[in-house]
Amino acid sequence: MAYSNTSRGYYLELTYGTNSQSISNNTSSIWYKLDLVSTNYSFEGGEVQSGYLNVNGSRRWTSPSYNTIGYNTRQNLHTGSMTVSHNSSGAKTVPLSAYYSADSNGWGPVGLSVSVNYTLKTIPRQANLTGANNINDEQNGYITYSNPAGNAVTTLGAGLWFDGNNSITGYQNVGKTSSSATITLTEAHRNVIRSKYNTANSGKVVYYLRTVLGGNTYYSSLNRTVSIVNSNPTMDSFNVEVTDAKSKTLTGNNQTVIKGVSTVRVNSFKTTVKKYATNKSIVLNNVSRNWSDT
Repeated sequence: MAYSNTSRGYYLELTYGTNSQSISNNTSSIWYKLDLVSTNYSFEGGEVQSGYLNVNGSRRWTSPSYNTIGYNTRQNLHTGSMTVSHNSSGAKTVPLSAYYSADSNGWGPVGLSVSVNYTLKTIPRQANLTGANNINDEQNGYITYSNPAGNAVTTLGAGLWFDGNNSITGYQNVGKTSSSATITLTEAHRNVIRSKYNTANSGKVVYYLRTVLGGNTYYSSLNRTVSIVNSNPTMDSFNVEVTDAKSKTLTGNNQTVIKGVSTVRVNSFKTTVKKYATNKSIVLNNVSRNWSDT
């Protein structure tokens, strides 16, 4: 409720409130009422000079060319309602202003004015991520989130990306009234991760939570780490040959290796790599050689 200045025993009283709110439409229905209140004076028809009521930038009422009000009375000048749209964040402040001028018993016109900013209750909009796990390529993703709009949202989905343009899982529907969800990774999804990070044992992934509400789409994201596990290659077979004469003389063959004495040549070997990895080096007797040099 708001009041104007008081002049010669009369003033304006502006009251307002909210009828309802629509989460899906992001709107509020508001009501307003403008009264002229007289305490000690009166004026009659023809003495009104001007008056108006503006709500949310819209002229809702203009005074007639005459008005009459007696002593100690209240007269309703205008009562109405309107639907206003909230901002994309769900917030909204509605400006209301009114003016009234009358000549009270020949004393000359005196203006009454009142204005107020009515802050409406914020309408819940997008859901937001509150947590997410780091994963390895054999796990599923897991998120926690808040969705203040609940079932009013059209769709609510979550998924894993490398970045905003490169999807791993796409969006999977999650519960509109839940607070946590599992992001299921198929073997195809896991292979996408493995091929992306085939020369490293970890990398970045991004969790996205997408809210579609009232024809608008909102996003919340969190960066996390994915690790590649159990990716070491296996040595399936190998063939070595002792090449120094001393060892061959002592053992009588070229296959028995004497530690610290024998010189060995690797003739062939076979390995199996896993998860899109590539062979990088081979170690023989604690000596590492780049794979390209073998």
